[in-house]
Amino acid sequence: MTLNVSTPASARRATMPPPEHGSASSASTGEVSPRGSARHADHALAGSPRGRSASIDSPAARARSASPQRTAPHAPSLRPAQERVRNLLKATAEEQLQQAEAMTAAQRTEVETEVATHLKGGTSVEPQKAMALWTAVQTARLGSEAMIEVPAGWARSEVAKGIDNLMQAMTDPMLDGELRKTAADELGKHFGEKGPGPFLGAMGYTIQLGEVPPSELAFAAQVRTAIADTNDEATVVAQIDDALKKHGAPEQLLPLLGAGAASSEEANATFMKYMTALQAI
Repeated sequence: MTLNVSTPASARRATMPPPEHGSASSASTGEVSPRGSARHADHALAGSPRGRSASIDSPAARARSASPQRTAPHAPSLRPAQERVRNLLKATAEEQLQQAEAMTAAQRTEVETEVATHLKGGTSVEPQKAMALWTAVQTARLGSEAMIEVPAGWARSEVAKGIDNLMQAMTDPMLDGELRKTAADELGKHFGEKGPGPFLGAMGYTIQLGEVPPSELAFAAQVRTAIADTNDEATVVAQIDDALKKHGAPEQLLPLLGAGAASSEEANATFMKYMTALQAI
């Protein structure tokens, strides 16, 4: 997959935007055994120990005791995200998108994290089926106007998070080629219809998947995620260093790192963190 970036002549001369805005089990309780009493003893069968219920050793009783319902441990209840994913996998594509759009950003994160465990196979869910739901979540992200607080410490558009996820999926060698193509198609459609985001759009940038090597997208996916998902400087430096060694720095760095940014403050926070990490490498 390749990426073609078209920029105005003035924008090409700038590699960085001006940093003007840098920035306990219920079974273990409540279970009480009645103590022996005269009244209780009156109801006990003769010969049974005082204060205890008599056991009845009959074929029917033995059968009931040996039944799987009585002897098998109870299955653990599903977590909310597991239950939601299980239900969504049964839904139509239209229903999946509608429900994904109705979720909060946090709920979308829970669902995509749960469904991602099925993307590489080895589970009871077909990867293609899981990918359809995962993509619906990303589509909902790309259409969201929400700002989310990232671990790095600043507000970031949910659109940018969706772009991160799609970049990662389309460049993940562990995913089937058809699944990578699905991610690329969704990202290409977004850039074609909605552009690279308010910040880059205001600068005259357009992004089209076409000419930039896949390695540059892989670099951007790794770096964008590292910058946003941790506030530990050493981790960010290590991730950027690794990305540089594996993929090299893109010729068009600004649009790849800034795609989806809703404001100059958001974009500058990303670029400044990147530049700070470079100085430590």
